[in-house]
This record gives sequence, C-alpha cells and structure tokens, in this order.
Amino acid sequence: MSDGRSRIEETELRMNRVVEKIFDTMMGCVCLPVGGVLRAADVWASVTFGRVHWLECEVTLGFADADELVRMLTGEANESLRADAAGELCNMIAGGWVDRSYGKREVLMIRSPRTGIGEVAERSEDAESEMRFSGVYSFGNGRFRVRLRRVDAS
Repeated sequence: MSDGRSRIEETELRMNRVVEKIFDTMMGCVCLPVGGVLRAADVWASVTFGRVHWLECEVTLGFADADELVRMLTGEANESLRADAAGELCNMIAGGWVDRSYGKREVLMIRSPRTGIGEVAERSEDAESEMRFSGVYSFGNGRFRVRLRRVDAS
C-alpha cells in the first residue's frame, strides 16, 4: 500500500474522493463524511458491478434526505422521484468507484440500479463479513449511507 496506509484507509479515502467529486461536479456543493448512523433508511438503491469478482454499491437515505437530493438534482421538490434520485446517486458512485479503482485497465459489467422505498433488506452475517466499506455522508440538509460489499455474481 502506498505510504503505508492500510487497505481500509485506502478504501475510505478513495470513496471519499469519489463522493466529493460527484457532489462538487453534479450539484455544486460540498459532501463530507460524517460518521455515525443514518437517521432512517427509507429509500435505497444498489448497483452491482464486476467481472470475476463482483461488488455491490448500496445507497440508503431517509425520506427527508431523499427529498433534499431530488431538489439538488432537479431544482424542485418531487416525492415521486425519491427512488430515481437514489438510483442516480448510486450509479454515479459505482461508476466513480470503477473509474478510480480500475480505470481503463479492466472491462467490467455494471448492472442497472435497483431501487426501492422501505427498509433495506437485512443482510446475513456472511454478507456483513464481505463488507468493503460503509460510511455516512452529509450534503446540504441531507445525509446518506454508502456500503460497498463483495457479492456473488448471480
């Protein structure tokens, strides 16, 4: 690892840069890691990507946080776009992760986002052991959580 950083620190730094660039470029605002827990997980999206090894990027937000994201992406409030906004953010984060992690060296498949309203399905302990990253970020008046984990290709 460069500069003696651990794999966890490298993963966290890479994800922070991906998220920061998305919010700066797409929404013109600052988005910072804040630690702690998410207030609610009412809206979710996930994108799976890989080739030999597959990863899942999952974004979760509360309703109020999703409303803030919708306002930032579209310039207006629209509750019907909550899941779409979460899917768009998740897709941008997954794409940014692929670009920063693999660049043009590897051809990966990126599947279309899955989105939903309601609590995120509980994961088994095995799934938690495959966790690569989990972090909470703050933007404008909202927060969201990103999780990155290894998954089966199915």
